[in-house]
Amino acid sequence: MYGEYLHAFEDTFAHRTYDNVPIGINLGLGHLIRSHFPDHTYNEDQVLGHNWRQNQERSLEMEREVYDLLKGTWGARGDGTSHSFSEIEDLLKQFNKTTENSQNTNNFDSTVIDHRAKVTMLNDKLNDWKYGFVDQNGVSTDLDLRKAGQGQYSPGVSDSNRATYYKYKANVNGYHAGDAFNGNDNSFSGVILK
Repeated sequence: MYGEYLHAFEDTFAHRTYDNVPIGINLGLGHLIRSHFPDHTYNEDQVLGHNWRQNQERSLEMEREVYDLLKGTWGARGDGTSHSFSEIEDLLKQFNKTTENSQNTNNFDSTVIDHRAKVTMLNDKLNDWKYGFVDQNGVSTDLDLRKAGQGQYSPGVSDSNRATYYKYKANVNGYHAGDAFNGNDNSFSGVILK
């Protein structure tokens, strides 16, 4: 549920017009008439007759505020493994100006070889910081977000997870995360840890 909240919060930054005016619900259509341009993290020139010159700045402010929310919710670890926003800011600026989006990357599917600069950028930084992947048996390996079963983003898996674990229907229990660690969930493959 926290992820659902974060998504809605992040959209308050992204769902704006080229001149930074918030886009309303518009009878449930949202930013449909503006396509996905409000969702792009990078600036663009002459799209739909306008210059989208505030996307990168808007994205960085959203990232800063999400960082503060996460830090406020879970706090910073005192063991040196937490990173300050200033330590990740340059990476985020580079990430934001990279012209990949859900339409030109098959929804950021990291198995699409030629369209994963953003995934590679994130993966390389996490490896620099010595993050690794620990599977359900406790076996630790190098992190590779482009490799199936190691934290890789996959649109199909995401859709399946939403259908399986988000239970908004009456008389249906939600997913219990502890089941994954107790071995009661055979779809669970592991976690990313430092």
